[in-house]
Amino acid sequence: MTRTENDSPSGVRRTSSEDGESCLRFTDITERRIGIEIGELRARAEDGDTSVSGRAVASPVDDRVLLAPFVLAVAYVAIAILLGPGVFDTGAGGIAGVVAYVLLGTLLFLSAWSTARLGSDARWRTYSDSAWNPNPFTYILGGALVLFVGWCLQLYVEGQLATYSLAALCGGFIIAIVLSSTVAGPVYAARSHRTFEDKSE
Repeated sequence: MTRTENDSPSGVRRTSSEDGESCLRFTDITERRIGIEIGELRARAEDGDTSVSGRAVASPVDDRVLLAPFVLAVAYVAIAILLGPGVFDTGAGGIAGVVAYVLLGTLLFLSAWSTARLGSDARWRTYSDSAWNPNPFTYILGGALVLFVGWCLQLYVEGQLATYSLAALCGGFIIAIVLSSTVAGPVYAARSHRTFEDKSE
C-alpha cells in the first residue's frame, strides 16, 4: 500500500510505501510549468532572444572581444606607417626591442583569447538550439589561412620564401591560427548580427 502527500507550496509530491521506500515527484502543475519554461527558452533562442522569464542566458562572448584584435591590428598598421616598421623589430637592442616584444605580445595574447572565445560562442549557439549554428573551425581556420597566405606572399615578394624550411612554415601557420580572430572576429560578428536581424524581420 502506498501513501501520497502533496506539498502545494513547494510543488512536490511525496510517495511512500509499506516497505519503507519513498520518493519525491513534482506535482502535475510544477511539471507543466517546467515544460512551459523549457519550451519558451527554445522558442526565444531560435528568435535570437537570450532571456526566459526575466533570467538572462548570455552568450559567452560579446562583439568587443571579437573586434578587439582587429582594431589593435589596424592601430599597429597606422603606427608602422607613421613611425616605420622598425617599431615592431624584435631584433632591435635595448628599449626598442623590449617595446617591440610588448606590442607584438599584446596582440598575440589578445588574439589568442578572442579566438578561444569565438570557439566557445560557436559551441554555445549549437548547444542552445539557436537560429544560427556556426562551425568554429570554418572561421578559425579560414582566418588563419588568410593570414598565412598573406605572410607567404610577403615572403615571396621579398625573396625570402625559399629560405624558410617546412618546419618554419608550419610554425607560422600555428601562429596564424592563434591570430585568426583578427580576421575571423569581424566576419563572425557581422554574420551573427545579420542572422539576428533576419529573424527579427
